[in-house]
Amino acid sequence: MVAGRRRRKIDYESVTGDVAVWGTGCSGDLIRLGRPWVWRVRVCCAGRAEVERVTRSEGTAHGVKRYRIDFWPKAG
Repeated sequence: MVAGRRRRKIDYESVTGDVAVWGTGCSGDLIRLGRPWVWRVRVCCAGRAEVERVTRSEGTAHGVKRYRIDFWPKAG
């Protein structure tokens, strides 16, 4: 794993087959998984060190952190 990146894996049950993404508010866009199911989810975040640097030198850092979200069907 690249320094400064964090990853987490979880199980997620979607009863509709859609996922809404929230940060400071809802993005308004849905991630369409295709069907209701239990999914494995991996979320990766990069840019955390850059947020700390920008916050210390300039104040609030906007648009610096980047997220990647991967979904795949849970086996079983």
